[in-house]
Amino acid sequence: MAMLDTAGTLVLISLETPDSFIFELFPHTIQSTDHANWEAQDISRGTKPLFYANGEPRKISVPECWLDGTGTNQPVNDSIDKLRALKNEIPKTGAPPALLAIWGDRQQRCVMEDVMIEEQFFTPAGNPLRARVTLQLTELQEEGEAVSSTATPI
Repeated sequence: MAMLDTAGTLVLISLETPDSFIFELFPHTIQSTDHANWEAQDISRGTKPLFYANGEPRKISVPECWLDGTGTNQPVNDSIDKLRALKNEIPKTGAPPALLAIWGDRQQRCVMEDVMIEEQFFTPAGNPLRARVTLQLTELQEEGEAVSSTATPI
C-alpha cells in the first residue's frame, strides 16, 4: 500500500481493495458515540440488578465534509463516485470493504454505514461544483477480540 500524506486531512483507506479517499478540506466536527448495553435481571422483589452485557461498536459521525470545485470551476462528480465506491460490495465477500479512517494522529478501523451527499452549485450541464458530505462510520471489532455470550454482573 502506497504511503499517503494525511496531514490536515480526513482519509478513508480501504483495507481490502486499492481504493482510498482524501477529503482535501478537513471537517469542522467529528463526533463519536460509545454505548454500553446493560440488562436488568428479573428478580421477585426489590430493584432489578443490572448486568453488563457488552459494548456497541463506536459510531463516528462526520456531519459536514466538503468537496469543492468552485474555485477551479471543476465538477466534483468523480470525487462523489470515488467516495461512494468505498461503500460498494466486494464480490468475494459480498460486503463493503473494511476501512481505516485517519484524521490527525488518530486512526480507526471501521465500515462506512451511511454516506449522504448534498450537491450544490451546478455547471450549465447540471454537474455539481460543490457537495456537502455527511458520513456515519461504525467501528470494526479488532481481529482476535474475544467474543462471549455471557453477561458479567457488577
